[in-house]
Amino acid sequence: QQLELKQSERRMKCDHLVSRIKETYHRDIQTEKNKFNTEDFSVDKAEKLLRSYRERILRIGEVNLAAISEYETVSERYRLLTDQHNDLVGAIDTLHQVIKNINRTSLKQFMKTFKAVNEKLQTVFPQLFDGGTARLSLLDPMHPLESGISFLVQPPGKKLSRMSLLSGGEKALAATALIYSLFLIKPASFCVLDEIDAPLDEVNVSRANRLLKEISKACQVIMVTHSKQSMEMADALFGVTMEEKGVSKLVSLKLTKQ
Repeated sequence: QQLELKQSERRMKCDHLVSRIKETYHRDIQTEKNKFNTEDFSVDKAEKLLRSYRERILRIGEVNLAAISEYETVSERYRLLTDQHNDLVGAIDTLHQVIKNINRTSLKQFMKTFKAVNEKLQTVFPQLFDGGTARLSLLDPMHPLESGISFLVQPPGKKLSRMSLLSGGEKALAATALIYSLFLIKPASFCVLDEIDAPLDEVNVSRANRLLKEISKACQVIMVTHSKQSMEMADALFGVTMEEKGVSKLVSLKLTKQ
């Protein structure tokens, strides 16, 4: 009877171990048993192999039970950052294409305007100087949008030179020629000129005013001047006088052309 009791206890333990192995390792003990040849089974070899496996498990260290949850969180974060990275790369590519298109359009418009100003300068400059020639030149023709511009001037009877080598009056007249050329190509709503006739003699003032009259047909011209010749061509005059010391007074006069 004791033997039967012990046999029953061992059978229960065996069943418990089989159930535990199945729950923990998802293995069926009978199936695993059939995979091995029990005739060559050695207890010593099995114990040695078991110790080896246990040592490997110890070297792995403690199991992080939250690893799966952490992996899912990190994976979601990685997917989010990857999507953002792809969006940024796409936006950068789009911006590069937009910049490329803008540069292409800007270059086309710049070269068109540059050529037009140069052509207009060929007619305006001789009118102001009573001869001579002038032209604009790119310092870096390979990169027009980043290039500086040189203004080359050749007054009548002189060699072609840069603006820096001209006299004060010639510089003023050459700069006026360039400004007038720009306004004659594409007039603005209004043009403000501050004593551009100050360095000029009467003959050059007269020439400059004739062209300014042409410009005034397309835009409103506001000119600060002390020249009587320039005042004579104006449609209206505005001045500041001081009848009493320390008291300024604005005076306006509309000129009627006969």
